[in-house]
Amino acid sequence: MMVTVELKFQETDRVSIYLHNGDNEFIIAARYCRYVKWAKQITRQIYPDDQGVLGRIWKNGSYALDALPDPDENFLEYLAVLNRNSVALSEEWQRKIRMKPRAYFGFKLMDDGYSKGIFLMESAHPQFNVTQNELNRWRNTSIVKMIEKALVLFEIYSPSSPIGGKNYGDHP
Repeated sequence: MMVTVELKFQETDRVSIYLHNGDNEFIIAARYCRYVKWAKQITRQIYPDDQGVLGRIWKNGSYALDALPDPDENFLEYLAVLNRNSVALSEEWQRKIRMKPRAYFGFKLMDDGYSKGIFLMESAHPQFNVTQNELNRWRNTSIVKMIEKALVLFEIYSPSSPIGGKNYGDHP
């Protein structure tokens, strides 16, 4: 995947693309991770647009957080940091999540001024292999524009999409 090469992905980094369904929720449109367990096993199909990291990105347009504590060493400290940053889900959900990222970077995907979804990178490492400035520059590349256009096509043409044929998203 070209995105993972450009962003110097590590084995335990993951990228996900979420499509907003117009009903205050996201559905997962695509996911990639070299570590198969975190790429293929999805805990849930629908994600509220006002909770966790996705909710923060949806509200603010982008969000980054890194250097989170190791959840395997001290889960309660990990949860406390997420809570302090207003991105924690319930403790029950945080425990169920298979990948407990130590770094996040995400932003809204737009098309013609409308919010369509979210691009989210996560890492089990405390930092990504690229700087925050590199991530921000990458945001404005033709690859991201192609992803945004692809979301519109997925939204309109996918027979498997629960929202196929509908024009969802909010106006900024």
